This record gives sequence, C-alpha cells and structure tokens, in this order.
Amino acid sequence: MTIGQRLDEVQGFGPGFDFLRIFLAVSVVLIHAPLITGTWSPLDPVWMFQFSILPMFFALSGFLIGGSAQRLAFSSFILNRGFRIMPALVVEIVLSALVLGPLVTSLDLASYFSDERFFRYFLSIVGLIQYELPGVFENAHYTRFLNGHEVGIVNGSLWTVPHEMFCYLIMSAIILLGLLKRPLLVLSFTILVVSGGIALQLTAPHPGRILDSLTYIFAQRGSARLIPAFLAGLLFYQFRHAIPLRWSLVAGCFVGLAAIQFIGTQDWIASVLVQAITTPMLAYITVFLGLTPLPRLGILNTGDYSYGVYLYSCPIQQTVNWLLPDIRSNAFNFITSLVLTALFAAFSWHFIEKPALKLRKSFSLRRPTHQDDKTLAVEPTPLSTLPGNRLKRDTEKCAAVFRKDHDQTTT
Repeated sequence: MTIGQRLDEVQGFGPGFDFLRIFLAVSVVLIHAPLITGTWSPLDPVWMFQFSILPMFFALSGFLIGGSAQRLAFSSFILNRGFRIMPALVVEIVLSALVLGPLVTSLDLASYFSDERFFRYFLSIVGLIQYELPGVFENAHYTRFLNGHEVGIVNGSLWTVPHEMFCYLIMSAIILLGLLKRPLLVLSFTILVVSGGIALQLTAPHPGRILDSLTYIFAQRGSARLIPAFLAGLLFYQFRHAIPLRWSLVAGCFVGLAAIQFIGTQDWIASVLVQAITTPMLAYITVFLGLTPLPRLGILNTGDYSYGVYLYSCPIQQTVNWLLPDIRSNAFNFITSLVLTALFAAFSWHFIEKPALKLRKSFSLRRPTHQDDKTLAVEPTPLSTLPGNRLKRDTEKCAAVFRKDHDQTTT
C-alpha cells in the first residue's frame, strides 16, 4: 500500500494526526521543563528526541497543507492560514504584555508601560519576535543574550513563528507558480535549499553581509531544519502514490535515528548535513503515524488544543518557576504547567480559534474539483421523481463525493 492508497482508504482524513499533534505539543512542554528550572533532565542525553519534535511538527504541517492547497485557490489558502494562526497568536501576545507582564514585572506599572520594550513586544504579532518584557522574569534560568546582557525569556516557543510564516510564503509561491502538480521542481528546490545550507556551513565564515546573512538563515537558524522539514512533508504528499507505507520502512527510520543518536553528540544538532539525513526519516515517521489509527483521547473529541498548548506553555512554565523558585523539579514544573496550559489551550480553542474558523467558513474557501465540475454540469433532478432505489444510489454517491473531498486544514 502506498501513502496515496492509505489516504484514499481513510477518505483523506489521517486518523493519527490529531493524537500526533497533541503529543508533539506536550513534548515541547516536556523538553522546556529543564530549561525553565535550570536543572539536569534524564532527557538531556537523548538529544535526538529533543531535536526531532519541531521538524516533525513542520513535516506534519507541510503534508496536511499540501493536501488542502490542491483544493484551494491562492486567496483562500492565505485566508485559511491567517484565520488558523493569527487570532490565537495575537491574543497570547496581548495577554502576555497586558496581563502577565504587569503581574510579574519588577518595575512599577508606570515604568513598565512606558518602556520601549513593552511596545516592541507587539512586533511579535508580525513575526519580528521579541523575547523580553521590561522587568519580567529577570532572574529566570531560561534566558537569552540580548543587547549585551542576559534577559528573561517570556515565550521561547515563538521563535518558530517567523519560520512558519516563511514556509507559508514558500507555499504561496508554489501555488502561484503552479508547482503543486510538478513535484520534481519542488524536489529540486528542496535539494537546492539543503545543499546551499550545507555549502554555506562548510565554507563559513564568509566575507560580506549577503553571504553572512544567508549563512545565518540557512545554516545556523532553525530555517536549516524547519523549512526543509516542511518541504519534506509537502513532497511526501506530492509523491504519495509512489511512496510505500510499510512498517519495515518506519522501523528502518527509527533504527537510523537511534544510530545517529548513539554515534553522535548533541553538537550534531547544528550540522546541516546531519539534518539533511534525519529530515526525510522524521517526515516519513510523521506521515506514517498520522495515517495510523493511534489511540483516540477523549479530550480530542472536543477540540484541537495542540496550538494553544504550544503557544501558552512556555510563559506558564516561566510563571510557575517564578512563583515557586525553590521547587526546581522538572516533573513538578511539567505536570503543574501542563494542567494550567490545558486550561488556557481550551480557552484559546473554544473562544478564539474555533470562532475564527467558523468565520472562515463565510468565505468561499474551496476550489471546485473535477468531480464537482461534473456534478454541477448535470441538470438537477427533483427528488420527488426519483424511484426508491435510484434515490438511495444517488444519495450514496453524493455522500461518497463529500467524504472524498473532506478537507483537513487544521495544523
């Protein structure tokens, strides 16, 4: 069976993607705990696990968006992404600046609200990520070196936002250039991006601002592993009818990743060459698990909380550590923060994300498919004139069309 055949079998709705999304989001909370508490974690030596979470997130996004993009016009694609990502992001940033910051800052409120760092923090909404709020988490263990001094990080998870936006720009170009049906060109572009990153890293440092900037973007920053992971997910969708879906292949991927973990060191995370080897394996594992009937948690039936968990977990973990600085337990920080984060994620889904998605439905967001064209071309027959058997047969055909065209766009 190929990936495409499995997609047809499950009517385009991967039964494991919901579980996989929430698992990856919770894993982000888990790997942030030792950074927040400043203590050693048993997961620290398992660098491959920590390295894999975000590339799998981006591969999942590329695969699902690749499927939805084939049924969307360009304007609809932009609307879909905007309604899915921006409302929750805006609310989280506003709450951090206007509620969390004033509660935990070491400054008086007049100084806090007049500080330029407070106003700069809202630039995160447009992808210019700001990690610092004035006087917030000044003595935290999870810090970043900015402007010559260490500052407490309010929400470290936001660092992936500009890379996500860049992936959407790439996807927009692919749609506009008609490359969704030309996967070999997308494959060539992916190889070019990865090869360029490897070359830039191997020949660094470079004289001149342009090459130095390209090295920073495609060899040092997360772009080196996140953008190729997104493109890998897209390619797995484009070549879905040629790629087999086998347990032996996914087992081989796990063995390959374990071998890299065993013979390598944590420094290998920064190697673009290593990332080029691991990215296809992580993308295959992601797609395989997404198309596998993983356990269905009851809570997943009420909404998609993965995005909210990802957005709110880091500032909540920092707040827990700020309130109880003497409890430097990774397990305590993880469990306590996860419970609180789940509440905020539920709030985000039911009051921000879900209403935004309903608003999205007021637009015409799906491009008519070939099957739709054939259906619309037929003069509709009044149901009252259809014999019983024919009515049943046509109803079943109609239901099959709707199932086939079911569009899973939430990532």
